[in-house]
Amino acid sequence: MIHNHLANGGPLVLQANSPLNHGLPGDEVLLAQMGDSFEIKETHHVLLRLHAPCGAARLIGMSPAGQIEALREVQQRIMAQYPVVQVSRLFDVRYPDGRQRSYFIDL
Repeated sequence: MIHNHLANGGPLVLQANSPLNHGLPGDEVLLAQMGDSFEIKETHHVLLRLHAPCGAARLIGMSPAGQIEALREVQQRIMAQYPVVQVSRLFDVRYPDGRQRSYFIDL
């Protein structure tokens, strides 16, 4: 079962104190909604999907490498709150020449 939780900045908003949340508890709300989904949809798998270029990451001065590092923090946070959840990570890259590639990230 797939259930999307979308936000501008994707998994970057799940960082504690993410500037993308503008001082609001957006990370806590999204984590709680994910927990509801695990129960309602009976799923225990999360796909954290980043993309580059990312306008939200650019707004806060975060490079693609910074996005990947943030993903590590987000994964640890999800797994600490929901230990039975499996987390996968995907990074979609659009290159200047128009090519697009998706990469699974092993953290």
